[in-house]
Amino acid sequence: MCAHQNWHPLESVGPRGEHRGIGAGIMQTLEKRLGIETVLYPTASWKGALDALVARKCDVLSTAAAGSGLHNQSELEYTTPYYAVPTVVLSRIESPSSRPWPNWPTSLLVSPLTLANTTICGYATPT
Repeated sequence: MCAHQNWHPLESVGPRGEHRGIGAGIMQTLEKRLGIETVLYPTASWKGALDALVARKCDVLSTAAAGSGLHNQSELEYTTPYYAVPTVVLSRIESPSSRPWPNWPTSLLVSPLTLANTTICGYATPT
């Protein structure tokens, strides 16, 4: 099994190589229900995990999302999603991006967005 190294809280790999997060819990449940054992194949990055999967060094990704680099991999088999994670946008009430409420989605178009301490493309842009 390959895993994303730093995709908290969904999945990460700890300093001693232990699989952590929601994906790890799901894999543990599957192991118990199916009577199998999975072994985490060590990779240094998400790209490394995808490369290992394509090279058949690991058989499964415990978590993956649409747009995570898998769309160009026609040789892979895909399951239907076995869990979904709702996404929310949180803002401080005094933040300009949360006012005026009726225009809230539009007001995000000019506000920096941050995820895991990394600004996403600087600002949200209309699609």
